[in-house]
Amino acid sequence: MNILVFKTDIDSDYDLEGVDELLSGYETVVQWNVDREDVDRVLRVESTVNNGSLLQQRMSEAGYLCVEMAD
Repeated sequence: MNILVFKTDIDSDYDLEGVDELLSGYETVVQWNVDREDVDRVLRVESTVNNGSLLQQRMSEAGYLCVEMAD
């Protein structure tokens, strides 16, 4: 299992709905969550493959700040 961690600007329930719609399109994404109380609004994704670059690109294209964080 790959754990991918991103700094985001996900803030509202509306944002969460958009992210859910985006990530549900990937069969490789097993589970995800966002810590909206963290200053970095951390998005944590569990994926069967290391597709962090692709997810980062898709999130950015959807209008979200999304920067992969180092381990």
